[in-house]
Amino acid sequence: MAVSKNSRNSRRFSFASPLVSVALSAIACAITMACAALYFYRSGVTLWPGDAEAHLNIARRIIDSRTPGISQLGTTWLPLPHILMIPFAAADHGPR
Repeated sequence: MAVSKNSRNSRRFSFASPLVSVALSAIACAITMACAALYFYRSGVTLWPGDAEAHLNIARRIIDSRTPGISQLGTTWLPLPHILMIPFAAADHGPR
């Protein structure tokens, strides 16, 4: 099959640099995450699943249990969410 004259010299659309496309992708992701967080916050389901309640209970065990301490983190879950939730679990003035 013969190659047409126009296909040889055609240019593909591209941004000025890869940094621009990465920045646009990051902005689009940030906007999407902010909209999702706002939606779930307004719906009142930020701690709705049982999984989130389990994470909060593990954070609570770190400061308030028969044997409090870092050993309460366990091995089933990654410890970062529980460590971040400790201040909220320590504040006992929320609804019950």
